[in-house]
Amino acid sequence: MKKTLLFLAVATCVALSNISCGSDGDGGGNNGGGTSPVTLRIPAKAASAAAFKLNNNVVSASGHSLTAVYISEAGKGVIELTAGSSKKYVTVDKVEHANGTYTFYNEAGNQIGTLTENAAAARVRSSSASNLTINLSVVVPGLGTLSFSGTAVEAQKTVEAIAATVNTENLARTWTVQSMKLTCEGDVAFSMTEESGNLSVFIKEAQDRGANLTTEEEEQLRKTIKSMTLDKNGLFSIQYDDNQSEACSWEWTNSNQTQLGLQLRNSEFGNKFLSNNSKIDVKFYVSGVCHFTMSTKITGSKNYDATLLVVMKDASTY
Repeated sequence: MKKTLLFLAVATCVALSNISCGSDGDGGGNNGGGTSPVTLRIPAKAASAAAFKLNNNVVSASGHSLTAVYISEAGKGVIELTAGSSKKYVTVDKVEHANGTYTFYNEAGNQIGTLTENAAAARVRSSSASNLTINLSVVVPGLGTLSFSGTAVEAQKTVEAIAATVNTENLARTWTVQSMKLTCEGDVAFSMTEESGNLSVFIKEAQDRGANLTTEEEEQLRKTIKSMTLDKNGLFSIQYDDNQSEACSWEWTNSNQTQLGLQLRNSEFGNKFLSNNSKIDVKFYVSGVCHFTMSTKITGSKNYDATLLVVMKDASTY
């Protein structure tokens, strides 16, 4: 996604963080709204979540370096690849952990590699320096299969960089999109609901209402969100159904932890609707539903306000 994904780009980001706008059918409950705070179940693999930022990069034959590996509370893996000044992210659908070794599996259930910590670091669940042995192959859209192999790879292991409060525990999991509602007011005015994570459905309506999306912007919006994952080490990642992924950083921006701030990484995630310090409201429900709501002001040849409400369902395993 690049600069002007229009409100669809907003949809993507919102999915990763906003929550407000209660839903009458979700049984109430919230975070900071006058009723008892909601406490969601903790995903089964939360105890093995960690982030590994490599000090000496492991380089593939294509010249891409493996620079970080994130293991989420939901048991998803996110692989960070760097080439020059740009980064790419690859989502691994399943990660198992035992005796200091993380084993990675693709969507078909086939093992695609391992990451093993040195014995001393593996015994302690805390942030620390670590040496790793890595043997991993990942499929990168547009590049094919990239393989990474290295021993005594120096890394900084991080565990729960964001304090494990109730709302952080609630947020740190994998979410799937149940529905999205986009509302625009001003020079472009309409309201439309989609009962899935398919962003492309908004294109025709936006164009019919005079949004003037370019061909490039339309192509950038032809995506369907498969899942969104947030972890307690500050990573927010989006996985699409065409196996592409993108990621940014997140943090709480208020004391009662009902609003997120986003910090874009040096990747293709950014656009004029999602930038550094974007703010997103968050609200949880006892049914395991989360509402992400994000508003943005769009200026240019058309001036209007766009608000996207994304209704998300907890997709973690227990």
